[in-house]
Amino acid sequence: MSERIGHFGIRKHLEIILNFMRQNIQARYFWIQWSLPFRIANLAVGVAIWFFFGSIFRGSNILDAYGGDFMSYLILGLAVNTVLSHSLNGYYNAVSSAYTGAIESGGSRITMMDYIMLARIPVTTYIIAQVADGYLESFADLIAYLVIGLCFFKVQIKFTSNLPIALLALVLGIIGTSGLGLISASMFWLINARASNEPIRWVLNLLTSILAGVYFPPSLLPSNIQLLSYCLPQTFTLIIVRRALLTTSPWEDLAPYIGVLILFSIVLCYIGLRMFRYSLEVGKKKATIWS
Repeated sequence: MSERIGHFGIRKHLEIILNFMRQNIQARYFWIQWSLPFRIANLAVGVAIWFFFGSIFRGSNILDAYGGDFMSYLILGLAVNTVLSHSLNGYYNAVSSAYTGAIESGGSRITMMDYIMLARIPVTTYIIAQVADGYLESFADLIAYLVIGLCFFKVQIKFTSNLPIALLALVLGIIGTSGLGLISASMFWLINARASNEPIRWVLNLLTSILAGVYFPPSLLPSNIQLLSYCLPQTFTLIIVRRALLTTSPWEDLAPYIGVLILFSIVLCYIGLRMFRYSLEVGKKKATIWS
């Protein structure tokens, strides 16, 4: 199989991606030193606030399907949603940063897109690097949520034989929400949705927070609104991960949800890739990108 993709080979693409990520990690030293402690503190305070709100579920059977403990339900949902949220928003943010970001050297300043074009780096390579770097931060948040939950709120996660099922659901959820993220990113060129004003991801972020079950079970919603929640891959991802890690649900009970999530992943990823590829062609015609 040929090792070349576009104007660069696979090794060259990986080298460029790693260089971009290395620069971001070096810049993040100050984030780790100054911002990370405050970020963790904010996460802990936010979870503590929800701990008191969760008292309304005590003695209720609403969460029986998820082990019955509200804090375990909440923290696992928040942890997983950090990664899914990045999959949804990361691609548009990466495209936007190519136009709004800048590089300064020797008193000169050029936009990131100008740098990419002058260096003849495919814009897709830059986007992949930024998205991959964002996953490092989102998985760090996921780990922070789990550590806070296990250490301070006695979250009851069962790391049993269902762990591979939970990991599979997370991967499928990432693929599905990445498809939505690519659709959102394509709007940057298709409808000139710039300055973070992109309607698709705005609507999906709003629906996810309300309908997907991040904070409370979708079963609490009116029946007609519950149908909307099952139009989101995040809903099925959270259901599978929670039932796999908070209960002893057998594979057979989770298989239907996994089947739907696989379908979501295939369809949304295909549509997202096609739309994003088309949007790149539109960007080339508008002479706003090189490759």
